[in-house]
Amino acid sequence: MTCGGFEANNEWRARYLGPGWELAKVGGTHFNLGDGIRTALALGGAPYGNWSGCHAVGWNGNASDYGDLNVGDRFQKHSYPLGLLINAHGERFIDEEFYFRNFTYACYGREILNQPEQFAWQIFDNKVTHLL
Repeated sequence: MTCGGFEANNEWRARYLGPGWELAKVGGTHFNLGDGIRTALALGGAPYGNWSGCHAVGWNGNASDYGDLNVGDRFQKHSYPLGLLINAHGERFIDEEFYFRNFTYACYGREILNQPEQFAWQIFDNKVTHLL
């Protein structure tokens, strides 16, 4: 059965992904509240898959709470391999060049959410500004 997810359900995000996830911005639609999953479970369906993990990218803190079709994925912040990620205390908390960007970007949202005040700055010097 395909029925969407529960990424727009603050309570379920906190329950299945952990504390703090209810505060995360959602790149997708605000309609994915888990209604189809809830109905399937109520009818005897069995939960399947990894409910404690998700694809979580760095997202612009000024973005709306849910996805915007007019903006698309332009709120994603994936330039960290060109600079540093710094938390609210001015500390680095990841290896920005760990392995390869395409294998890391989907997990760094979780790392940012675990930081003080749940945000990070991307810091660049003038050697890479033309690449941004």
